[in-house]
Amino acid sequence: EPVFLLQNIRLEKVSRLREHLKFSLNVNGSQIRGIGFFMAERFTFASQPVDLGLKLKLTSYQGRERIEAHAVVINPTG
Repeated sequence: EPVFLLQNIRLEKVSRLREHLKFSLNVNGSQIRGIGFFMAERFTFASQPVDLGLKLKLTSYQGRERIEAHAVVINPTG
């Protein structure tokens, strides 16, 4: 699976879900939901610009499919 790198971006709607980090991305005017499994500690700098490595996954919930970003790495920009 390819890993995409987005540099110097701002995560939106950042929250913790137990030990996971939930967020949204605005990509070309479209909102993409994202999750960083076992990345809740990244919450401290997630409101700042970050470099985000992610994989795109097709998920299905209650019969509805959508593209979701699964974070591989989240680091502060710079």
